[in-house]
Amino acid sequence: FRSIDADVVGGNTYQRLINDATIRITIPLPPNVSIVGSSARSVQLFRGIASTLNTPSLQTVLMADGRAPNLQAQAADAVAIHYQPGRTPTSSELNAIAAYEKTLFSSFQLASFASGGPAPTMPLGRSDSEKRGRKFFVDDATTPVPRCVHCHSGPNLDTTSPGVQVAFGIPAGLKIFTAFVSQMRTGGGNVLTYEFRDAAGNVTTVQSPDPGRALITGNPADADMFKIPSLWNAKNTAPYFHNNGAKTLNDLANHYQAMFAMLGLTLTDQDKADIVAYQKLL
Repeated sequence: FRSIDADVVGGNTYQRLINDATIRITIPLPPNVSIVGSSARSVQLFRGIASTLNTPSLQTVLMADGRAPNLQAQAADAVAIHYQPGRTPTSSELNAIAAYEKTLFSSFQLASFASGGPAPTMPLGRSDSEKRGRKFFVDDATTPVPRCVHCHSGPNLDTTSPGVQVAFGIPAGLKIFTAFVSQMRTGGGNVLTYEFRDAAGNVTTVQSPDPGRALITGNPADADMFKIPSLWNAKNTAPYFHNNGAKTLNDLANHYQAMFAMLGLTLTDQDKADIVAYQKLL
């Protein structure tokens, strides 16, 4: 480990990294954003690291807040800030890392799709629980009932679906959205008050442990928005969410049960068990 990710910068204990698998990142504040009670022009946040499997070839959004324009930029920060602090990797090194990442897949089906083959198909399920769980991943909903497919649609299971547009009025095709992780304080974090000032001088206040995409765009409408992760291979990529706030698939399901309840919808304990059973097939 490196001191940037110590419990205290420069220290030599790493319990947060060991227990939560989160790293410390520094995000510069957009010119129109400030933190109430602070003159700082950047903020330190703790985030998890997404799997590299399937990401380079099948996902167009890199990093939890979408701030990396390409694989090379993503690798440059990883090397210079976390792996070998202070060392600037060469272009050839970054290109080599990107090329290697493009070979990493969790299944032959996904590798084939990335090379122009047919889109992957959702498993049908074998047990009754798996078959019941599958219905949450099928976009046949015309009413606002809890469905995972609303935010995990498309070949890579990382895009908002037409069904969510019908049910909630949210545009289909989004790859950055909210799972209410920051709003519900799932995984904790230090809540700060951010002020977003528009061109007319109007101020919008956001209280959040991590405003996500808004810290990149400077738009308060993007507050608490994060990249929608692919569900392929999710069973092997715990913990979950941008801050690793859910340690297991069961924790993940518990969060969504509480989220849907907040939205006036019901996800039963049996529903949760069925969703987890189906996710283990992906």
